[in-house]
Amino acid sequence: MAALAIAARAFALLTWRAPAWLVICKISLQWHRPLKAVLAYALALRGGGSGLELTLHVLINVAWRR
Repeated sequence: MAALAIAARAFALLTWRAPAWLVICKISLQWHRPLKAVLAYALALRGGGSGLELTLHVLINVAWRR
């Protein structure tokens, strides 16, 4: 259930175009997340369609491992 909540939150964040400074703050505040998840998140923010799928996939995997 937590994985679905994280995936839904990630999707909402990725479909909303945040100002660059807000995105930088969000990534820097989530330093405890694995580097892979942060990199996938950044890739999706660049607008790649496959990046969004990769981000959701990585975030779900991170949630299941916790």
